[in-house]
Amino acid sequence: MAKQKLEGPAKGTMASLLARMRDEGLVASTGEEYSKDWRYLTFMDPKTGLPSIAHEYLVGAAGFRAGTVNQLRGLAATGKSSLCMLEYASAVRNGGAFCAHLETEGSGMKSSRIAEFGLDPNQLVIPEDTNSFENVVEFVDTFRCLIRGGLGGSVGELGRRSATKFKMDDAEDPECTKPILIGIDSLSNLAKDDDTRDDVSDMTKAKQPGWLPRQIKSWFRAKAKQYEKDLLTMFLTSQETVKIATGASSFLPPEKTSVAGDAIKFFDSIAIDMAIKDWKDDKTKARLGREMMLQTFKNKLGFGVGRKVSFFLTNHDGFDMIHTDAEFLTGKASPFADGAGIFKGTGLIKKDGWGITCKPLGDKKFRTEEEFVRAFYDNKEVLDTVRNGLRIEGYGLPHESMYKSCFDDAHFWVGPGGDEAEAENSETDAGPTAEEAGV
Repeated sequence: MAKQKLEGPAKGTMASLLARMRDEGLVASTGEEYSKDWRYLTFMDPKTGLPSIAHEYLVGAAGFRAGTVNQLRGLAATGKSSLCMLEYASAVRNGGAFCAHLETEGSGMKSSRIAEFGLDPNQLVIPEDTNSFENVVEFVDTFRCLIRGGLGGSVGELGRRSATKFKMDDAEDPECTKPILIGIDSLSNLAKDDDTRDDVSDMTKAKQPGWLPRQIKSWFRAKAKQYEKDLLTMFLTSQETVKIATGASSFLPPEKTSVAGDAIKFFDSIAIDMAIKDWKDDKTKARLGREMMLQTFKNKLGFGVGRKVSFFLTNHDGFDMIHTDAEFLTGKASPFADGAGIFKGTGLIKKDGWGITCKPLGDKKFRTEEEFVRAFYDNKEVLDTVRNGLRIEGYGLPHESMYKSCFDDAHFWVGPGGDEAEAENSETDAGPTAEEAGV
């Protein structure tokens, strides 16, 4: 019996085009396929196991997307290292992550200090030799290779020792069942301090400041897609102490920048500005710790640009995420605040010396912040409504697919001699007309 020829996708369709592209070695996908398998480092308070709506609101997603580069920018001693520790602790508790922290600015943290953030010090790798950019890049490549497999070690164009390059066939987790988190604190410190104190109109023409951005760009051009594939997430801190001005454009005056930040901005997915002040008890004025004020100034994941939130760091017990969430849920940016649009009505949330009331959660007065926060997370209907209203990506909520129906069975193309584009299914809302779509 003659073998029946298998029919492929019909010619003239996107499926046929993609199949032929792959046959020719052009690896590509549609926009729908590209993002459907994204994984998120879902936020979790490492001490209580609760989610963190304040964290979600800041980045507009369930967590940082695995496999991305993210920038934490601020002056010295604004909590950049502390925030890294929180991200490690959350990822270890929620996904058994492999974490490494590269300290370039000093002696680093004592194990007891690391533990304050809810992170087991034995679950954090801290390399010793991080005194140069070359050593940092070599460690990252080798660490990734030992866990995921493939090629590791040095890369010649970055000026490192090519003899250290090797191939790892017996990797720890080649199937990407656990995420990898690496923090570099900070890249800015890898430039010579005495060469980064002068005002210059073009930092690429200054000897030392120009060298570091060029090396960073070369590194990420070569490796960023590999890190995305291997679900290696990076947190890169940059300091705003460097007195370097970017060249003026036709529309904007020169701007102050940091050595590393100028290069990271081409590759980071989320960038966060940080500042800090004392956190004091409202009544006694006793110093409880520090309030870290965070604001996103770049976000490729979705709806998070310009969002502000405060994280509260205690004196000796890491982050108080219960208080952080309570302050967010009762503050000006609260989804329960008047005019927020998520819930209709006024006076939905009230906080006073006697406790917290929140009408969407019922008439009960919650006597403590923890009681209120736990009740919020226990109410799935309210929680989903809040996440959908705040447009939090990664949970499959209605807002994530609300525009897809516009393209179901819709045809916008007007061929030769055509008059108007009409959807084949006239009984449904098939999307915009050709004129509306700009065809």
